[in-house]
Amino acid sequence: MKTSAAQSPQTNNYRSVFAELQNVLPHGTQPLISADGDVSAEPRWDVLPALPTDVFGAVAHLLRVSGVMGWFEPAPECDDPALSVHITMEERALLRDWAFKWRTGDDAGPIQDLWTALVINHGSDCLRPRLLSQNRQGSLEWCRVALKLLVVADLAAEGLARPLPQDEESANVMRDLLKAKNKPDRDGETELTIAGSALKRRHRHPASMTTLIDTDVACVLPKSRVAQVGCTLRSLSANLALLPPRASVRCQWAEPVAQLRDDDRATLDILLIPAPFEINGVDFQERPSRGESKGRRPWGNFSLHQSWLKEASQLEETTQKLIEAAKRQTRSLNAIMFPEFALDWESFDRICKAAWSADPSLEFIIAGSSRNCEGHEGNHVLTALRHDSATSTATTRPWISAVSRRKHHRWRLDARQISDYALASALNPAVDCWWESHQIRTPELYFHRFRQSSTFVTMICEDLARSDPCHEIIRSVGPNLVFALLMDGPQLPGRWGARYASSLADDPGCSVLTFTSWGLVKRTNQSGKYDPSRSVALWKDETGNVEQILMPAGDGPAGILVSLAGKTTRDWTIDGRGVENWSWRFHGQQPILP
Repeated sequence: MKTSAAQSPQTNNYRSVFAELQNVLPHGTQPLISADGDVSAEPRWDVLPALPTDVFGAVAHLLRVSGVMGWFEPAPECDDPALSVHITMEERALLRDWAFKWRTGDDAGPIQDLWTALVINHGSDCLRPRLLSQNRQGSLEWCRVALKLLVVADLAAEGLARPLPQDEESANVMRDLLKAKNKPDRDGETELTIAGSALKRRHRHPASMTTLIDTDVACVLPKSRVAQVGCTLRSLSANLALLPPRASVRCQWAEPVAQLRDDDRATLDILLIPAPFEINGVDFQERPSRGESKGRRPWGNFSLHQSWLKEASQLEETTQKLIEAAKRQTRSLNAIMFPEFALDWESFDRICKAAWSADPSLEFIIAGSSRNCEGHEGNHVLTALRHDSATSTATTRPWISAVSRRKHHRWRLDARQISDYALASALNPAVDCWWESHQIRTPELYFHRFRQSSTFVTMICEDLARSDPCHEIIRSVGPNLVFALLMDGPQLPGRWGARYASSLADDPGCSVLTFTSWGLVKRTNQSGKYDPSRSVALWKDETGNVEQILMPAGDGPAGILVSLAGKTTRDWTIDGRGVENWSWRFHGQQPILP
């Protein structure tokens, strides 16, 4: 079958279900291949897509643009079934059974029947449930069919972001197939070494774990935590996340090449190094405007001069000493972190080399940087991750990959902030505001799965404060950990960082760590406007727990060892499906002196 009744010219003044399916699946679900290998002009849409991610992306897109969630009834029974969208207990049991067979044996017969009903029987139905509910001849049946397809596709994708029970793990054929679709452009150990560095540049993972969905319309990635509040698509799926088009935010889901480390009973000890420890006022430099400007300018532009890297070897030596001191306090140093704009690429590269030489078991290093590995200036976050060989032997060594992304928003300094940071001698407070000089380009987010049930994402300052373009994405994917690198004053429960961290801790349950430099905290303290504080970092998790993380006494370089421990938690989708998830909790801080 090449066409359906739904493909006939549309005479109604509404958008149909099939028209929107064509939008998100422009080449059909089984494109016809010609003899020369080109895609034929006559694709078909009546065949069930082979991957659950494609099914999920298509129907989740339908549900999102149509607003069906307003008609969704989470309970298996409801008072007015004709004007609601719900799934009965018997249907839920069937969907789970069908998903298991699809996931383990590629048996999707009953699911094909659902897809056929959506495309053929309801393809010409009005996309908007409001019009259907107002029309006495209308029916919400297509919405119910799409909802069942979403749930069964989500169930079939179990095992992508967290391990399955042991008896199901080996039989998860679909999980292995989907992971194969998510490989970078080149396999892990064939990555190219970055010029002048021992680190390897990790090639991009696909923006979507799909093959048929138009990624200029929607993308699909795995997810970790499930929102426990609200009535949205985010709270209806446990394993897959519907994301916006890749041009809006280019997202990637990355994980090590070899087997992931088990979360159970393994702490996560992170060495925080709040560099720079000194920031001079003249490090904030005015960027002259191009061309002539007449009259009073409403804004100016500034850049940061990293005077603290003039003697970069000093910071590298300090870092080495802090690593050695931290190793005397923990049996396993897992990660190292620097705040926003603390390093440049060259210093990051040398610190990574020294750190992994001192402790080969380190899992990752994160730092804010003024330059990425390609030599581009700007405000970046650099992330280096450890990878064991996929075929480990006694002689094989781990290798380290590096990725970077740009900050999504420019820093805006107003007169109050200039006063708080004592910068009036460098940036004229009479100018309405000062904007950071920075090229944003296409926003990107990297979700790094570093243990079996644990994923982190890193934000840079204003990325946390501004909801667009990334908060909805982070809420959809639900990483266990969010690291926010800041150039800010003290991290206090009443300040902006804590407020925005709370929003992600509440929904979807992320544990959030905000982290700034001691240099800017010290400038704020020296301004005399506020009570002095030594809080360079703040922890917030889903329990409401807030912890201030303090710079050790004294003005010299120092670090803080933060100890996190995981806890199994049970998340529930809004339709009552439970999944075992992982939540990181704060369990102490220890001053680290070089």
